[in-house]
Amino acid sequence: MSNAESIVIDTETWGQRELLEEICSRYFVIGNQSGLTDISWEINSREGEEISTNLIELNIHLKSLSLIGLLDEGNPPILSIIRYPVDPVNVPFWQQSLIWFTMFIFTTLAGCYWISQFENSESIFNSEFFLESLKYFSIPVFFTMLSAHFIRKNVASLFRVDVGNLVPIAFPLISPFWPFGIVGVFGQKRVDTITYPNRKSLGLIELSSIVVLVLFGSIFSIIGLSITSANPPESLSDPLVLQANFIVELLSNLFLGDDISIRLQWIHPTALAGFGLSMIGWILILPIPGFPGDRILHSILGSKNLDKSTNTTSIFLLTLTLMCIVFLSTTFWPWLILASLASWRRFSSDHIPVSLIVDESSELDGSSKNFLLTISVVIILLGLPSLSPVEYIDDWDLS
Repeated sequence: MSNAESIVIDTETWGQRELLEEICSRYFVIGNQSGLTDISWEINSREGEEISTNLIELNIHLKSLSLIGLLDEGNPPILSIIRYPVDPVNVPFWQQSLIWFTMFIFTTLAGCYWISQFENSESIFNSEFFLESLKYFSIPVFFTMLSAHFIRKNVASLFRVDVGNLVPIAFPLISPFWPFGIVGVFGQKRVDTITYPNRKSLGLIELSSIVVLVLFGSIFSIIGLSITSANPPESLSDPLVLQANFIVELLSNLFLGDDISIRLQWIHPTALAGFGLSMIGWILILPIPGFPGDRILHSILGSKNLDKSTNTTSIFLLTLTLMCIVFLSTTFWPWLILASLASWRRFSSDHIPVSLIVDESSELDGSSKNFLLTISVVIILLGLPSLSPVEYIDDWDLS
């Protein structure tokens, strides 16, 4: 072996582009180079072969090289080769568990504060309040959060996608403007490091957790209102009057009678948990760049339609119009913040991570598109909160 001649490799001939072009040519008919990325070509499928199937086989080959092929919609479609995405922030499991535990304690303290408003007590640090908040407020909230987390991961596993964990955010105190304790939930992983196989997988994965939040939130709202007394508590000062969304209000009037407007002034902690969860789910489905709702919109329309200048301008003008309506109709500061955020992100969205869809050339089938569109519209319309979901009554006389 020591006497064998060395093999000389022409590095100019076998550069990375040429090597990858040779690999890709085994799966597709390679056409002209594209300026989309440094390594991209117009491609077509081989005779009698499915382009999506060939893309899967190509990516199995490329994964060992820490590369991945992306197929953009077009005629002909464009194949781009990029580095396999890696999330730069790797949070250990124990840290994620600590975050969940901390948010659980924060939510329980918020529930204690709510309960203390109806008791003759000057302090929220009471073992009785803590146990009641644990049972009727924080456990329903985190049962729903955990359900949304696991259902999202299970839906993602059907498409062999690792979406990471959900992370809840909560405040330990209840504000007169936001008395729900829980203030949001977001994914641990950046969407541009998650490889969604196609538009259908993106839409179903992003929709799954929202449906759980809205559904369970509505159920807990009805249960909480049903166990809320129609008579005022013995101790009550300057209460907050909450307004339910359309579906909860409709079901409450059907099954619980006309005294719902009275109960809303001192609702049970379980109803408060349900209201908060429903509102968080409704906020997440709004088509604000960076929100799950915008990724669902991407799934339904596709990036080609979203990137058209006419559509981009129309969506921005619509968002700007809605912002003006919100500013003229309410002083509820969370809605003002959301309207401003939506307009700003629509105007300047270059810094917002975009969902990484591996095969965007595959059209979303009609049944999936109708399903995603129907569920999204139903949640937005029926889950629509009041323009003033929370009102603070200054002059309150219990007598």
